[in-house]
Amino acid sequence: MSSGQDCDSNKDYFDCKLKNVKEELRLRREHGQYVHALISACSDIATLYVGKDKTQIRCHKILLGFFSRFFESALYSNFAEAASGEVHLPEDEVQPIQDFVSWLYSGQSPQELDVNEDVDDEDESDENMSDKDASDEELSDENASDEDESDEDEFDENRPDKGEQDVITPQAADALPNYEDVKLDDCKLELELASRWLLGDKLISPRFTNYLMNLLLNNYGDNGRLYFSWEVEFAYNNTVAGSELRLLFRDLIAIDGPLRYSRFRWSAADFGERDRWVLLLAKGGDLIEDCVLGGFTNLEEDITLLPWARRNRQKYMQKVADISVEEWIRIRCPTQVATEASSSS
Repeated sequence: MSSGQDCDSNKDYFDCKLKNVKEELRLRREHGQYVHALISACSDIATLYVGKDKTQIRCHKILLGFFSRFFESALYSNFAEAASGEVHLPEDEVQPIQDFVSWLYSGQSPQELDVNEDVDDEDESDENMSDKDASDEELSDENASDEDESDEDEFDENRPDKGEQDVITPQAADALPNYEDVKLDDCKLELELASRWLLGDKLISPRFTNYLMNLLLNNYGDNGRLYFSWEVEFAYNNTVAGSELRLLFRDLIAIDGPLRYSRFRWSAADFGERDRWVLLLAKGGDLIEDCVLGGFTNLEEDITLLPWARRNRQKYMQKVADISVEEWIRIRCPTQVATEASSSS
């Protein structure tokens, strides 16, 4: 992933967004060129048997091999899968594999469409707000004092005493609910992106993981912060020390600590998430170690230093093998190359 020109100066948010879009279009065009060259070189089809039910997913063998070192080893080696063109993935779920295959052909995933829909909804909401009549604003001003008093009452009712200390027992930490047992509509997209990143990491597909990392960075950049603890717990439960996904969440926590009182609006839902952060951190382990080393409340106002700034994204990206499509085809498909050479002569 090339860092390109920095789009993270303070001068114009929309210039930054425009440069991000241009970079995404460049990568998508590059991906399309890869797909065209690969499928033109070899049209063999591989079959993936996914999950306990052995759901069949068919895909061009050469795409699987080029974009994933896992599939390259399975389909272009002395393993039985190379001869049969079949790979069994009993421990995997169908939908993530389908999303990966969809990305192989298009350079996009369903999650990217969800991200774009969220951005469009926000833009439409902003436009509607700007079109409000002046009379509505005046009415809002008239009621402002009453609302402030009501909010203050709710604030006082819900806010814990600053003198009280959060007492977290080992039993309370162990009772932390599993993210799979809770309805997580508010952070469903982030969890899906993180889970697809884990799949790409397992399949050793750095182009796929980097694509998903950029979507995560775009999403957190649009929101301006990490709010929920669910995706952090998911990442730390399923990765090892040194993971790029862990590094991202460590840095997100470091720039805007989740336990700062000013982060929350003192609603019951906010306090519930704050308490869950406390319980999660009480478990200790690698997460608390990373948080202590990185800090909790290094609130950063300079957007050039934020994780989603273009110049800083490279640290979260995995290294892509330095080999051209043509060279890979020559090595992995020598028979096909020789056939084309003889036919042309």
